[in-house]
Amino acid sequence: MIIKIKDIKEDQVKKLVIDIGKEHFLDIDPEVSLSNRLKGEINLFLEDKICLQGKIAYNLSLPCFRCNKSFEKQFTVDINEYYEEYDASNSSIKDIELNSKSIITFPLINGEIDILNVIRDYLITSIPIYAVCPICNESESQRR
Repeated sequence: MIIKIKDIKEDQVKKLVIDIGKEHFLDIDPEVSLSNRLKGEINLFLEDKICLQGKIAYNLSLPCFRCNKSFEKQFTVDINEYYEEYDASNSSIKDIELNSKSIITFPLINGEIDILNVIRDYLITSIPIYAVCPICNESESQRR
């Protein structure tokens, strides 16, 4: 799903309703799968930067770290991305100091944003390293 920035006018918010099938995410992890469709809404607008903000929700089927049985867990992820036009003729690597208020800006290449790749990145980073199913989690809390 490619969005061309030239189609968006200043002071306009482009709303994207997201409803993507799991077939787009089959290669994420052999042990993790999208249980159903990924749904949400993303707003794209222009300020001093190109802003991409929204929320997506989905269920993942994960292996339990303790019992290794598969279970489903629901995720809701906020998306916040900022882009600026990329000028290859003026590209240089700069040392920058980041703090808690820093906004990381991605280069906008060819005036396009691939929404599917943005969502894929957020989905991958939301996968827990050690997921514990509700049964194992309950038995752990009873032992305490």
